[in-house]
Formats: sequence, structure tokens, C-alpha cells
Amino acid sequence: MLNLEELLAAGDKVANGCYLILLTILAPLWEEIIFRGFFQTSLQRYALMRCSKHTQNLYHHEHCSRYMATPWAVLLSAAVFTGAHAWRSPTLFLLGIVLGCLYAWSKNLAHPLCLHALWNLWLFVRSVGG
Repeated sequence: MLNLEELLAAGDKVANGCYLILLTILAPLWEEIIFRGFFQTSLQRYALMRCSKHTQNLYHHEHCSRYMATPWAVLLSAAVFTGAHAWRSPTLFLLGIVLGCLYAWSKNLAHPLCLHALWNLWLFVRSVGG
């Protein structure tokens, strides 16, 4: 039985098509929902709740949410994102940070989802093309 690398290297069109759909649509969708939509958002809310317990002043509450909760949530979600992949590298960790920052900035999963899909497409083209 052939493994995935052998099927891709052999130019199997069905295998390549299925892998392309998995890599550029299904995996980014699933991962962005889990890592940014759920995990990063939950971390931000938890850090914000912990921070607001220590202060009653609205100004400090805003200060905590903007300058403490988001960076820690982005870094931790990027670390978990990297750990969830078999290919662990600083590049993948940086991608997780960029995706997390993009989500924190836009508050819309479509933005990191598109970037994630483009990243995976680039990896696919590199693996199939050479």
C-alpha cells in the first residue's frame, strides 16, 4: 500500500485533489475554529476576567484587556497550534502568532482562515512541484 508522499510524488490526480481540499479548506477551517475561534477567545476572556477581579476601575479593565489578555492568548494559542502539528518549527510558531494577531485585530475568523489556506496551498505546491 502506498503512503501519502508516494501518491503525491506519483502524480495521482485523485489523491492530489483530495489532499488539496483537505489541506486548503478542511484543515484551515477546523484549526482556525479550534485554535483562534475557541481557544484564543477563551484565553482572552479568562485573562480579562482574572484581570478585572483585581481592579474596579473601567480604565484599568480596558488597559488589562488590551495590553495583557490578547498578547498572552495569542502566544499560548500559537504554542498549542504548533504542538498540535507533527511538523514543529519556529516558522509554524510564527505563523500561529501571525494568525492570532490577525484574528485579534480583525475579530473575524475569515482573515486568518484565508491566510492559513494560502499558507497550506503554498506548502502543497512546494511538495507536489518539487
